[in-house]
Amino acid sequence: MDESSWKADAARLAAILADGRGAMLWERSSDGRWYLAGTIRSLFDEDILELRWGGAGKSPSRIIRQRLHPADIKALANGICRRRRKHGYVPCPHHHGNDS
Repeated sequence: MDESSWKADAARLAAILADGRGAMLWERSSDGRWYLAGTIRSLFDEDILELRWGGAGKSPSRIIRQRLHPADIKALANGICRRRRKHGYVPCPHHHGNDS
């Protein structure tokens, strides 16, 4: 796994999460699985991390995490991106930022 690849992904995801708008999508071509990380607004007008994943023949799954704290964004982005690359996912260039 190329460390510079996941670090570039993490910087991009951290910027999306800090902005509070948008999402980042990864795909794994070997089995058609996908993973989406982004933000949603709560009823209390807070940014919340939303994680979704699924694939061909599988029902999608979803986790909503607690409110995003600015101090936690970099560590969250690093962990998500490192794991995606480790498991063979690559980011989709056409789904990021305000495209969600």
